[in-house]
Amino acid sequence: MSNNDQLTAEEFDAFRLHPLVLDRLEACRQKTRLSKADFRIVDWGCGRGKTVLWLREQGYAAYGVDVDSRPFANGIDLFRRKGYRFDECIGALDQRGIAPFPDGFFHFVLSDQVLEHITDLDAAIAEMRRLMAAGAEGVHIFPPHRRLVEPHLYMPCVHWLPKGPLRKCAIALCVLVGIEPHWWPPRTIGYREKLRTYYAFSVNETFYRSDAEIRAAFVAAGIAAECIDVCNFGFRRTLTDALPFLAPDSRVIRCWYTTFAADLGLAIKSDR
Repeated sequence: MSNNDQLTAEEFDAFRLHPLVLDRLEACRQKTRLSKADFRIVDWGCGRGKTVLWLREQGYAAYGVDVDSRPFANGIDLFRRKGYRFDECIGALDQRGIAPFPDGFFHFVLSDQVLEHITDLDAAIAEMRRLMAAGAEGVHIFPPHRRLVEPHLYMPCVHWLPKGPLRKCAIALCVLVGIEPHWWPPRTIGYREKLRTYYAFSVNETFYRSDAEIRAAFVAAGIAAECIDVCNFGFRRTLTDALPFLAPDSRVIRCWYTTFAADLGLAIKSDR
């Protein structure tokens, strides 16, 4: 389901936080020796607030921020039905990209499929750092910049191409042969409108960067960052024994994973 859809009880009941993120979150909480109710978490790019609500239901002091407040309306009802005030849990970033929380407020920062939508990554990271308490940690999950199929449009390799006529032609070809996300299932949309919408989304709302670029941006802001495996990627032991260069920690596999894998994970930690 997308942020344009109402957050339903059925969708929420089927949701679970990524187990690696939960493990990292709990390990960080135990280091702080804080109770769940005192351990403050922020979901960066929270959309309708599904992750925030799930964490609240587990007893954590979870909050969310997003640059786009339009999806908020699709989560308010379920928050209310579960006994939470949406406006006490979720806040919008202002025009400067500043969140409505004080310095050093959070012990853990997380995001899922958000970093590739941030226009000014340096500014966003600077704001994350402002919000991170001493020793705060976090995990960001995002698609690699050379993933074979663009994860939002489902079109092969279109995001590899520079934003301009060449990318537009590639998107046009995909639409022509029926490769598209079908964002309007109840309606019949013309070819030109589909092309215009998909291309505008690709240009204005996606900003793919390499794993090295993203890590460097965090490090430059004073936040330690390391790539972690969020997909349980690896080969059977018998194969890695026979072909050591294909071991999960080998340079070949690391290069493949950080370039083409389904999702990447970045673990961060404040150095102050």
